[in-house]
Amino acid sequence: GGQRKRVSVALELLTKPSLIFLDEPTSGLDPGMDRDVMQLLRGLADDGRTVLVVTHSVAELAICDKLLVMAPGGSVAYFGPPEEALNFFGYTSWADVFSAFENYR
Repeated sequence: GGQRKRVSVALELLTKPSLIFLDEPTSGLDPGMDRDVMQLLRGLADDGRTVLVVTHSVAELAICDKLLVMAPGGSVAYFGPPEEALNFFGYTSWADVFSAFENYR
């Protein structure tokens, strides 16, 4: 699980790309490893690389510069600072936001 995920991310970084696109890089990781991977990606962004992450994990969203939330059907539900997203949706937890999207379908 976690070791394979780290190797996969490391292989992607070997060529030092300026754009890094990762689909669910923290899927299946424990919360500590989730944080470590997101901090690594934050460091890469701070070094001038563009990092795009697709994730269902909400634990480390605050580490991101911008957050894009997709609604069912693929429309943009929110784009902006992560710290303003819950207020935008009118909820206090991401579980409530996800439930609202489930009921929206």
